[in-house]
Amino acid sequence: MVEVIEVAEIITQYDTGNKPFLVRTKDMRVFICKMSKGEGTYLVENELIASFLLGKWGLKCPEYAIMSLKEDYNFKKNGIEYNLKIHNQFGFGSRQISGAYDYILPPSSIITNKEIDSNVDFFLDLLKIGLFDIWVENIDRRGKNFNLLVTESNKKRNIHPFDHELTFAPVIFNTEITRYQYFELYNTIEGTIFAVKSVEMSLRNPAIRAFIEKEFINYFNLSVEKCQEGFEKFITDIAEYVDLDYCKKVGSFLFDKKRNSGVLKKLGEFIR
Repeated sequence: MVEVIEVAEIITQYDTGNKPFLVRTKDMRVFICKMSKGEGTYLVENELIASFLLGKWGLKCPEYAIMSLKEDYNFKKNGIEYNLKIHNQFGFGSRQISGAYDYILPPSSIITNKEIDSNVDFFLDLLKIGLFDIWVENIDRRGKNFNLLVTESNKKRNIHPFDHELTFAPVIFNTEITRYQYFELYNTIEGTIFAVKSVEMSLRNPAIRAFIEKEFINYFNLSVEKCQEGFEKFITDIAEYVDLDYCKKVGSFLFDKKRNSGVLKKLGEFIR
């Protein structure tokens, strides 16, 4: 069950992207809160569904919740006082991770085989995130906009994908040609993190290469199966806060066997 949390205070507002708010809840947790841009945009739906799916893939997205805003909020932004009148609206919240920092993938010239060898799990997670992005048609994680946070614990780095507002675009287009030929028409592998040189280099690592060749297809199929098993219950649980018809269309899109075979084919072509 997705937690619904009331916002007690807006701390500030960011100028990036959807201009999310940094908020504090009554139990003193801090979240980045995104509000819907209006009818037909599906920001909250996309973020909630993507976070659910990432969990089923075994990937470490930040803790998430539905944020309830019920009051007038006063906050400061760039030294200026603002008053925001919001009554009984809901948004998507991604909990702020203490000590996390944005990850910028280094160019191939400064990444070494030793670094890859000592961080195999980290680079495997990067590849899994890349595969996930192809599956959900995430058109936002690319080039210089990776939307990845890193935390470090006991000399181990963990990666946390975030910001999935721009996913499931073919569902919005709602045509067969975009469902089955999306990458050929609107996006390419070169537009994903697979095209980053340091990620390409990691494919040469024996342990990573073995995983790709022996386990990646099973990992993908099992992850999709886990998502499908829990999807209907998940969207039923959040039905009060989302466009349920849209969520059902996303489910039909995600669990289309013909499309999913194309996802693996596209990835296989790139790796070869």
